[in-house]
Amino acid sequence: MRHPISRTAALAAAVMLSLWVFMPNPAQAAFAELIKPLVEAKSAKYKAVATMEGGKAMTFTGYFLAPGRIRQENADAISIMDMNAIEMLMLSPAAKQAIVIEPTKKKTGARSETYFGDLRGLLVQYRANKAFGVKELGEKEISGRKAFGFAFDQLGVRTEIWGDVETHRLLRIEATFAGPPKWTTVMSDFEFDVKVDEKLFSMEPPAGYKVIRSKVNLDPANEDDLTASLKRLTELADGELPAGFDGGSMGTAFAKAIMKETKGKEDVSEELYKMALELGRGMAFPGTLPAEADAHYAGRGVKLGGDPKPIFWYKPKGEGKYRVLSTDWKWAETETAPTAANAVKLGGWPKEAFKKDK
Repeated sequence: MRHPISRTAALAAAVMLSLWVFMPNPAQAAFAELIKPLVEAKSAKYKAVATMEGGKAMTFTGYFLAPGRIRQENADAISIMDMNAIEMLMLSPAAKQAIVIEPTKKKTGARSETYFGDLRGLLVQYRANKAFGVKELGEKEISGRKAFGFAFDQLGVRTEIWGDVETHRLLRIEATFAGPPKWTTVMSDFEFDVKVDEKLFSMEPPAGYKVIRSKVNLDPANEDDLTASLKRLTELADGELPAGFDGGSMGTAFAKAIMKETKGKEDVSEELYKMALELGRGMAFPGTLPAEADAHYAGRGVKLGGDPKPIFWYKPKGEGKYRVLSTDWKWAETETAPTAANAVKLGGWPKEAFKKDK
């Protein structure tokens, strides 16, 4: 699936988030009031600016229609998601191309794969079990307005929510995704319960568009997925491993793979997209790990051949041993983490970064 930057909106129904749900202190009461529109709105419109590490900022207009339909668009691309049917439609107006994505198996409670939708779902979860702490950030100026803010940390995403001091209206949401690759999304210009045309969320490809249909596995990526993606990228790069999981390294690795895989072919759009889905799934695995997993990658400058070398390792939750992947594409367990001069720590924010306020 495309990079999360081009995915900005949709998840389950709006649920009232009342003041009594939160810990009884003024800061959390203010937080409850600030986010109330996010979980109660029946419709919304907003602006989103997303930037991937090493890349240019991209600006989108987002539309939401409860309970789970979202459209995000700019001049180059349009994405529409229906979380009730768990389907996605991606349109490229310039190329007159439509990509229809369906899950390999129907499932409920799936992530929206859009930040706006996932945030709504996360706040609803907080109402139910207070699974994460909320931290006061004090005040700062945003676009000439005095703002007060709160933050929380969850699943490798640090989210800051800012409100206008004078009006108490939601002003901005800033999210930093630990990656790899690291990327940020800034959402603003919120309009809640506005009139939104249902036709904007049609899942029917426009007439005259070339339609590509693809299935995607919505289950979390695992070790096997990472192994398969790294192995294929390495083979297509003549035995050279990807330099890293940052935006630049990933872009270079994918470019090499695409050039080799499509050499001499003419119409490769469908093949390229399916290839990106397959490879991207495995390469997303490190981004699902928390900081406590102590995940490292040591593939920069490494080529296949000779004795096996450790290239990726992490510590699974609740276990004391490390899982280690080597250049022979086999996994092993060790008591301590391997050492490598080119090792780079990957992903996640530490749990202690945000403690629940007392």
